[in-house]
Amino acid sequence: MAETDGYISVEDVSMLRVRRIVLWLFTGVLLAAFPIYTEIFRGLHSGHVSFDMILSKGEQFVIGGALTFGSVSEVLAATIPRKEKNLAVSAAMFALSVGVANLLAYVFVPATDNLVAVTIGFGAAALISSVVCVLMAAGR
Repeated sequence: MAETDGYISVEDVSMLRVRRIVLWLFTGVLLAAFPIYTEIFRGLHSGHVSFDMILSKGEQFVIGGALTFGSVSEVLAATIPRKEKNLAVSAAMFALSVGVANLLAYVFVPATDNLVAVTIGFGAAALISSVVCVLMAAGR
């Protein structure tokens, strides 16, 4: 990285953000989705793979929890400027509550026909809150 009088250039900060987001995508997202890979493998082994079969067991709740807890750790590890601290804490608390809601839903939501819609909704909330946290922490 090019340094000039102790300052980091805007291009270097942008590159740091891109690297952190790519690292989060390849480690956090790909590893968190492991339960889906096992369901796909099971389906391929039995000869029947369907989208409903993959989503009907509720593993997405666990994935959502893993994503949000990982993104909260990203915010906690980052050095957030003082003027953005309240926003960062709010985003982390929201992501934490989404993660807890996902794990509670995994335990308490019964396997019904509406489970696919519920998992998609909870998964979207987990993904959005995780992306917000990772973007806030990126480059810091």
